Amino acid sequence: MDVLRALAKRPSGMRYTDIQYDVVKGSATDVILQELIQVGLAEWKDDLYYITGAGKKIASVGEVVAEIGARSSGNGEAGER
Repeated sequence: MDVLRALAKRPSGMRYTDIQYDVVKGSATDVILQELIQVGLAEWKDDLYYITGAGKKIASVGEVVAEIGARSSGNGEAGER
């Protein structure tokens, strides 16, 4: 999700090294980017990575889920009166 969020914030595209060092911060960058491309959530052209329309939808859903999770007590309001 971090890669999709980063790509969504950079409509002009992102270089591989920016993703590797600023977003992923590890050696999994190749795998993550290839998987996102393979399922159609990202694309690579002119040496830059871009989010696709489908990727934008997934990123926005991820933001909603993260927001709900941040507000949740984790117990589904059980025991609340």
